Amino acid sequence: MVAYMNAKSLAKTIVTGRTWFWSRSRQQYWMKGESSGAVQDVVEIRYDCDADTLLVLVDQHGSGACHTGERPPLHRPPHPAPGPPAAPAAPPPAASSWPPAPPPPAPYSAPCQQTTKQTPINSAQTSP
Repeated sequence: MVAYMNAKSLAKTIVTGRTWFWSRSRQQYWMKGESSGAVQDVVEIRYDCDADTLLVLVDQHGSGACHTGERPPLHRPPHPAPGPPAAPAAPPPAASSWPPAPPPPAPYSAPCQQTTKQTPINSAQTSP
């Protein structure tokens, strides 16, 4: 699931060991599972290189994180193709074909040539 955490909801999450979020629409804090019973016990919290995104690993209890009861909540492809289901993926390559051969070298191309003439600017010069 994706939800918004601010500094206070992160602190509540760390202290309680359950996920807390800030509802921007309701302007209040809420604990996941507070009304549904589908609580999340925090296992680990990680952040990305910018420190602007958190990944909270949890033990999910109850019916799950999705309000529809699906487990996991990310269960649908973004744009299912109409018609019959797609063919199954090709089997992995045999062990003898790994690693694959390197690609052929790219054809040689000459380095880029400078196409504009650059004239040094004279500090005494006032007009071009």
